Amino acid sequence: MENKKDRRTFDKEFKKEAACLVTEGGRKVSEVARDLDVHPNVIHRWKREYLGDTEDAFPGNRTHETRRRGDAKGKEVVGRCNRGA
Repeated sequence: MENKKDRRTFDKEFKKEAACLVTEGGRKVSEVARDLDVHPNVIHRWKREYLGDTEDAFPGNRTHETRRRGDAKGKEVVGRCNRGA
């Protein structure tokens, strides 16, 4: 019997704001990853995508609807990075 975890998905806005915390908020990748409970490699990937093309970052290729991370801590941390764009 397998004990498999469901893969979490994050919406485009969550990814952009997480990347923003690192690029514009001056926070360390490890700190943001720990606060959002996401592996640092994921934050690095989101940052790279965000810096590559801000408007078209995180196009998504899934056929199912993604959901925003449900815990309050993630929303609180991500909500701190308010971009004017």
